[in-house]
Amino acid sequence: MTARLDAAVARMDALIDTVRADIKRERESGVFLIQRHTIKTCACGRSYTEASWAELPRVGLMSDGEGGVITMRNCTCGSTLAIELLMQVTA
Repeated sequence: MTARLDAAVARMDALIDTVRADIKRERESGVFLIQRHTIKTCACGRSYTEASWAELPRVGLMSDGEGGVITMRNCTCGSTLAIELLMQVTA
């Protein structure tokens, strides 16, 4: 299981690098490449898009028990938030 989670972490890191590169290109060009819809809202009221989620401090990853992966990040208020990744961990 650890090797599969390590592979999922590596894929997530690559995705984060891509998102950060897209954010940089957006700022430089003014052309928006990243979806701007909210993917997570904290109880404190702060909402996060795909781009802003990628910039939050990562707490970790865990299995959802059904083959999926949950990623956890800290809101700026200090609460830990979680979303299920779309990728599936396979044997």
